[in-house]
Amino acid sequence: FKKDEIQNKKKRQPHVGIPFHEILGVSLVRPHTEDEHVLNPNVIVSHHKTGIDVIHFYSGRTLTTIPLSDGVLYADVNNDLVIDGIKTVLPDESSEIFQCYGLVETKIPRSQYLFNVSICQSQLLERLIIFSEETSSKGDAWAAANPIVLSTNQDTSDIVWLTNRGLITSVSGDGNIRWQVHSPSNWDPSYFSLESDFGPTLYPFSIQASSSEKDILAITKSLVLISKDGDILASYQFSFRPSAFVVGDIDNDGLNDVVIVSKNGYFGIVLHDGGPSFLFQMLVGGILFVVLMVFAMRLRLQVISRRWEMKGKRFD
Repeated sequence: FKKDEIQNKKKRQPHVGIPFHEILGVSLVRPHTEDEHVLNPNVIVSHHKTGIDVIHFYSGRTLTTIPLSDGVLYADVNNDLVIDGIKTVLPDESSEIFQCYGLVETKIPRSQYLFNVSICQSQLLERLIIFSEETSSKGDAWAAANPIVLSTNQDTSDIVWLTNRGLITSVSGDGNIRWQVHSPSNWDPSYFSLESDFGPTLYPFSIQASSSEKDILAITKSLVLISKDGDILASYQFSFRPSAFVVGDIDNDGLNDVVIVSKNGYFGIVLHDGGPSFLFQMLVGGILFVVLMVFAMRLRLQVISRRWEMKGKRFD
């Protein structure tokens, strides 16, 4: 090689590859706001399977450890600045006592019972009949999706449970049931493979891509969109078994959409503004029908009256 060629090679910039997240087409950093940025950090918070460790940034020394139990959702549901634990208790086939409820306890710094609520039966039915083994589906296995917590404008957050019978229960952070609805989100516990990491899912979902207001997305054998007030807004039955999903505004119309992943490929569900409700359309249609009927009757009466006038002139 000549001397100038060697120098040129040294000056060449190294090849810059395509970032991994650009290849995937998704961002590896979750959406966040500027107030989440930490200036001059001095610790690292590590969240792992057994709990949370707070590690000193410069020395590597563990400052504190918070053990977390498996199968428990941790959140401050009543805004008292104390971490609470949310757990689902399902019926045991080997037990003669039917127990199916959501349990909420204060977990950190010490465990203390807060409340429990029935999630396997509508509260309306509980007021009408006394629950017994005959009223339950004896021999049928019970399952539930992991609960979620929704922030509200109230003093407490909302906790949402979903069972495999399709019953969705929303409970306020002080233990009062806000609403219950029977949805198409039912499934057999054997439907989802034990080898798969994906199972029945509840997900806080914003219809407007730019909104922080959350509704509820339930993904099982079907996709069901429920408002935060318990109204079923949309549903779609799958012809395949979902294995993952991604939420985002696919068509840039300002509404979030859902991409369902299966072993055979990807399936996109695009949301559109449905416009007036069906009841409103029926009401408008009924009013138009009545107006047309009145107009037709008046026109017919006018024709009949003209005929009688013509007959009267002939007799004269």
